[in-house]
Amino acid sequence: MGAYLNDLPEKVGNFSDSKKRKEIMLEKFLRHMDESLAIILKSYSLPVFILAPERVAGHFGRITRHEETIVNYVHGNFIDSSDKEINTVIQPYLADWLKTRQSELLDRLNAAADEKKLSFGIRDVWSAASKKNGYLLVVEKGFVFPARQGSRPYIIYQENSHLDNPFYIKDAVDEVMEKVLQDGGDIEFVDNGMLKDYHHIALVRHY
Repeated sequence: MGAYLNDLPEKVGNFSDSKKRKEIMLEKFLRHMDESLAIILKSYSLPVFILAPERVAGHFGRITRHEETIVNYVHGNFIDSSDKEINTVIQPYLADWLKTRQSELLDRLNAAADEKKLSFGIRDVWSAASKKNGYLLVVEKGFVFPARQGSRPYIIYQENSHLDNPFYIKDAVDEVMEKVLQDGGDIEFVDNGMLKDYHHIALVRHY
């Protein structure tokens, strides 16, 4: 924050009230942090955790333009904490967020199923993605599916051997993800077993 001290106007530097001067410094610093956060969030859709003393966190909460992305505030003084220490502190909050996030994804899949806009199981998902009809792909983290191309581009079959097979696909899940991303869709991962009712992979379609 030293740069903000040097940046203050001259009339501020003459304040006898050092407390007010510190408040102005803090305000400027936090607004700069919020502007930097905006740049990051433009490129990456990430959950945000604010680690700061309670007073500072409260001040940031009042000025930020990104309240909807902030998952939680963790109160404390972490200025001298290592990355490992911060990671340890944040893990319980991150775990809670992941559980909530995965539950919300399941709700979205159920809603899409009710609207007849859901494909699930790798074969149906492959077919929809091949027809550029993928809006949101949800897949278990450990799910893989070796396959071979069928007689048409939107048909695949399970294949355990790639020997002498020019149509072998090492992992159809990876290729489905590429198709969805190329067509402007999104991808979310969930823990293994969460999509057992959807055969480990599901795709919310546009129509």
